[in-house]
Amino acid sequence: MKRYINCIWFVLLGLATSCTSLLEKEPISTSNAETFYKTVDDVELTLMGTYSALQAKGTYSGNIPVLMNTGTDEALYSRPYNSWTTSYYQHTSSTEDIRMIWRDLYFGISQANSTLTGLSIVEGDVERKTEIEAEARTLRALFYLDLVRFFENVPLILTPTTDIDNLYPSQAEPMEVYKQIIEDLQFGTAHLKWGADVQAGRVSNALAHGVLSRVYLDLAGEQMAKYSDISKDECYKLVVAHSDSVINNGYHTLNSDYPLIFKNLAKNIYETREVIFQIGFQNMLADGLSEGGQHGNLNGPSTNFNNQTEPFAYAFQFTTIMHVNAYEHANIPDVNNVGLMKDTILDQRYTWNIGNFKYKLEDSNDPTSKKAVAFLATAEKNKNEYYPGKFRRVNHNLVGFDADGEPIYDVSTLEVGAIAKNETNIDFPYMRYAEIFLNKAEAEYELGNLDAAKLSLNKIRNRAGLEDYALNNDRLQSSIRDERMRELCYEGFRKKDLIRWGILADRLHELKEQMLLSDLDPASGKYFLFRASDYVKYPKHSVLPIPNREITNNPNLVQHTYWQ
Repeated sequence: MKRYINCIWFVLLGLATSCTSLLEKEPISTSNAETFYKTVDDVELTLMGTYSALQAKGTYSGNIPVLMNTGTDEALYSRPYNSWTTSYYQHTSSTEDIRMIWRDLYFGISQANSTLTGLSIVEGDVERKTEIEAEARTLRALFYLDLVRFFENVPLILTPTTDIDNLYPSQAEPMEVYKQIIEDLQFGTAHLKWGADVQAGRVSNALAHGVLSRVYLDLAGEQMAKYSDISKDECYKLVVAHSDSVINNGYHTLNSDYPLIFKNLAKNIYETREVIFQIGFQNMLADGLSEGGQHGNLNGPSTNFNNQTEPFAYAFQFTTIMHVNAYEHANIPDVNNVGLMKDTILDQRYTWNIGNFKYKLEDSNDPTSKKAVAFLATAEKNKNEYYPGKFRRVNHNLVGFDADGEPIYDVSTLEVGAIAKNETNIDFPYMRYAEIFLNKAEAEYELGNLDAAKLSLNKIRNRAGLEDYALNNDRLQSSIRDERMRELCYEGFRKKDLIRWGILADRLHELKEQMLLSDLDPASGKYFLFRASDYVKYPKHSVLPIPNREITNNPNLVQHTYWQ
């Protein structure tokens, strides 16, 4: 479905009410909608445009999972430049990256609302219309969930803008938005298909239940509990219930090979048992379309083969020393030195998630030389400048040893399709089955069901090659939180999680302490790695400011109190 969605994007721009600004387009009249929508196929065309909004620059191509999750205990901005200001908390209401998020999320909502309007106009197969409605409402819930998490008080728009009276919408209270999200997702759980019956790349019943588990974790969390009219205990019980709905269905399973999940994403393979919902990306520059993603380009290991037709990565993220050191290790016998012990990483995810290497030519002055992998220094302070490895465009495999006993690696491209420098074909996992167990583990812990929490936690630990959790119960909460970083790193969770737990600033201050202990000297030219820790403010940076352009265009919008 990927190419269909990409190609349909530009067709629907003329139907959108918010592709530039929520308020800058002329309203779509009801008569125009009645003229356009003649059949269910016409409505499905608009539905494809709703899916396309997930591929936009302001949503899941890069801004939400990459930019908005830089500046945490998981990843930092790797440059001293004055860009990516959200990553070190110097952004304002005029920051373009924030405006793009608002714009593209409301574009998706506009497309979903137009889809629902089209369904009310056309005649056709009732079952098919109901399925389309369930898809549109589920997608609308995804867009609103991001909006309310980022901005809190946002306009709740449920119909296309058809007249001047609703051109300037007022903001809704956060709980009103959450109630609409819940209602839309509940419709999805009632009408969407499960498992093998779901077309690859489309939303499913499992996704709707999984996102509901996210919603109720939000409503029990530090940021949203003050707005919620549902008790924390009830929220956690609902997290467990919706997680169990996915688990008990029996279709989804954990892939026993963790790196294979991401190799499949690089090859556009839909492995739907682990990846519940996958957002597809495809570089179509040859067709005059810019619909590739940026995964592996912005946030992969540094990659440069001095060739425009080979994969390239700017590597605008460093993983943090806190993240690097979060993987379980132990002294075990050294197989190469009998009688000696060696400190060894036990967690099988480490070598895939942590990029302690870069890809380059053997001879940078000779474009015909072989591709090579260069490993970075292992001193403690060097761990501050390792890269995220999860969404790599290129991979290396050990194939033997030379006469001096030095390892020989084969370096090859993972990504399939036409290669472009600045756009990638790597798909993004919006939701994986692993998250379901982690959501449940957190909720069970908060309910006091510690054995049940450990059972879910151990599902993830065991897949990583680790033994069952064996630490004291007083460390269980922090272990569950750290497990989310190890398992879900670079997938867009960490900053939202830290805000939900109310510890974003605390963790960044702890990070600064660890950086200093590693002998990283701010005066050595690495001052920029300390910016997130120095500039973050709580609770101000738990929300984004509403874009100034939107407030200027809409007299009914009021800036968040933290940003006034």
